[in-house]
Amino acid sequence: MGFYVLVQPEEDAEASLVEHAQGHPSLVVMCGDSQITVQLAGRQDAADLAIAFARNLSRAATAFADRVDALTANWPKLNFEDLAAKVGTTPEELPDQLAGRHALTVDAEWFGESGPGGPERPA
Repeated sequence: MGFYVLVQPEEDAEASLVEHAQGHPSLVVMCGDSQITVQLAGRQDAADLAIAFARNLSRAATAFADRVDALTANWPKLNFEDLAAKVGTTPEELPDQLAGRHALTVDAEWFGESGPGGPERPA
């Protein structure tokens, strides 16, 4: 089962290489009270997979940094009042607009106790 992680770096965010035991490196990403650690898997091709992943991550991180750098060169400070005037939404109004956006509505006809489908579901 996969999961989605969103990191919005703050002042304390950092990434580092840690090697608590010689020959067992870890890539550690820390932000606030959260931490993501990347380690070698317990399989023969683990080193090759980790190297490919880390190099891909490095390229993507560099592309992300370059893109943010280019954007902030044009808009050094995001002005929420100016943005709200253009879009019609202030940061204070967003929670009201987003309320219930991810709420789960259970419809007994579609989601019964035994899963999708209702009582009419074929056996």
